[in-house]
Amino acid sequence: AFCLLLSAYILLRVPAAAEAFCFLQAKRIEYIVLFNLPIPFFAFWAALFRYRQPWYVLALYLMMASFIYFPLSSNRVELWNSVLGKWYFLFGIGAVSVLGLLFGELRRGSRLAGMLLFGTLLCLASVINDILLDRVMYRGPRLIEYGFLAFVVSMAASLVQSFVSLKRQSEETLQRLTEMDQLKERLVSNATSV
Repeated sequence: AFCLLLSAYILLRVPAAAEAFCFLQAKRIEYIVLFNLPIPFFAFWAALFRYRQPWYVLALYLMMASFIYFPLSSNRVELWNSVLGKWYFLFGIGAVSVLGLLFGELRRGSRLAGMLLFGTLLCLASVINDILLDRVMYRGPRLIEYGFLAFVVSMAASLVQSFVSLKRQSEETLQRLTEMDQLKERLVSNATSV
């Protein structure tokens, strides 16, 4: 869901998308997608590392999703821009939490965390870069596409590694079950021969 939303957000920022729709409608969809973008991003980490999401995390999701009220209720792009600062603050809290989670998993020896941490740092750095560009704090290239690519590559590599690990564990479990079955057969044959 995060990858689909981020892809939609990147496409909506392309000038051709604004030409395909009415400018206001394209901007409205862009802001709705942006305001919902962090929810699957944060939920991905909780699911990947099997963390239960406490009430305050769910409250953060609800607060972030509530920002879609502004593009839905008003036609003023200036209003949507003005609430971005508050939304960025909530996003920052979530991003710091994700980085803390990844550093914690890395310290526990998780192989997944190393790759994911690298991709996530690049993705977040590209998001911050684009935020600063949108706020006209400096001039430079837009990097969100490259950050997104780094994140997706790190996510794909970590999922492949996770699947390989699960396959190895299932093969070891199957081997142990086969050995136990052979022991059981020997035990039954010994008991019947006595």
